[in-house]
Amino acid sequence: MHNTGLGTARVSLYVNNNTTPVLTGYGITAARILRIDMAPNETTFFESNYPIVMTSNDTLTVEINAPDAGGTGIGSAVNFIVNGDTDV
Repeated sequence: MHNTGLGTARVSLYVNNNTTPVLTGYGITAARILRIDMAPNETTFFESNYPIVMTSNDTLTVEINAPDAGGTGIGSAVNFIVNGDTDV
């Protein structure tokens, strides 16, 4: 993930099981697997210690907020690249 914004942003990543879709438009807190504060122009790589297996009803959700201190988060754009396999 890469923060292209002008301020520090708090980025959270969620894997929501069996949701079609997430009704609130936000990630489910119990399903959060990552939360990190990213400075402007910072790139971060995340890889879980175990494979994340998703079914057709699972969703991947990203949330961007203002951090507790040192940034606005608002107007930040964070680019994501998601890699994985599919089972045929």
